[in-house]
Amino acid sequence: METLAETEYQNVYRIKDGVLLIINKFVNIDYSQYTDNYVFVFNTNRRNSKQYHIGCQPCLKELKRDYPYQDDKFVIPQGTVVYNDRPVIPTMDRSLWNFQLKTTGESLSGKDNEIIPLLNEIRMKIIENINE
Repeated sequence: METLAETEYQNVYRIKDGVLLIINKFVNIDYSQYTDNYVFVFNTNRRNSKQYHIGCQPCLKELKRDYPYQDDKFVIPQGTVVYNDRPVIPTMDRSLWNFQLKTTGESLSGKDNEIIPLLNEIRMKIIENINE
């Protein structure tokens, strides 16, 4: 297993070619004091944001400038991290973490003597992260 990134917001591990384990260690920022809607930061292009960390998913970005929300109802400050255009903050509450397996093609297939060790490796990495 190869470690691609271990950050405050996300850990990414390559289990094998074509199989990634992603651990999202964040929650959405609560803006309920300003709006009843979900808050999205649109136009997160290269001018307005950058990838949060090399090795993390490209949809995890850091804002390079302040983002006024809905006609200046409030401002999402520069440096805020967004995931799929939703502002997020890291959490140490491991029960709120989200675990993802990303695969390409038929990468997570094979005979039982190949899959069982692979699944055990994934299981052990999840347990290791939860118990840190």
